[in-house]
Amino acid sequence: MALLTDPDSLNQGTEVTVTPSTKTIKLNRAGNLSSDGVTLKCLYSFLKEEWKSDATLIKYPFPMGPITDEQFELVNGWNFDKTGSGSDYTPSLIRTGGWAVKNTGGQTTEMWAGVVTLGTVQAGGQVYYQQAGAGAEPDPHDGAQYPAVDVGPSPWGIQEAVPFDPLDGSRTARPQRWPFVQPRSRR
Repeated sequence: MALLTDPDSLNQGTEVTVTPSTKTIKLNRAGNLSSDGVTLKCLYSFLKEEWKSDATLIKYPFPMGPITDEQFELVNGWNFDKTGSGSDYTPSLIRTGGWAVKNTGGQTTEMWAGVVTLGTVQAGGQVYYQQAGAGAEPDPHDGAQYPAVDVGPSPWGIQEAVPFDPLDGSRTARPQRWPFVQPRSRR
């Protein structure tokens, strides 16, 4: 399968599960959604359509606000589901976008950077990214898959971030600060 960019490729209850009682959005590798993932813009567009047409969802405040086509905020206490691991972990299926998670008080509790490579990644190439003050982290996807990277709760270094390891779904023990995400490509 390929990266999903059309919201009509997503179906509620198959590829996407929205649970208003817990304010979570879960991506499921089922139906049209493979480990190739879905763009954040596509997911946002799908949710807009669902909120307009679903008699249950329309009762709840919309969970996302757009900043740009690649930058969003999850608002009103909503978040992506954090169960599962590896390619069954919802954030690891989101491509070409970054987002902040805001609690009901409007404070940022999580930040995810959308890592996008420039140029062409050679066949069999491995993309690496590096947060300042840390070693290069391999992106577990071959080639240019444009994953989201958990960069922590604060862009100003007020709190330390604990990076997410998309290979096993764990959080590593190395604290890191937000600064700059620098994509690297190994030949």
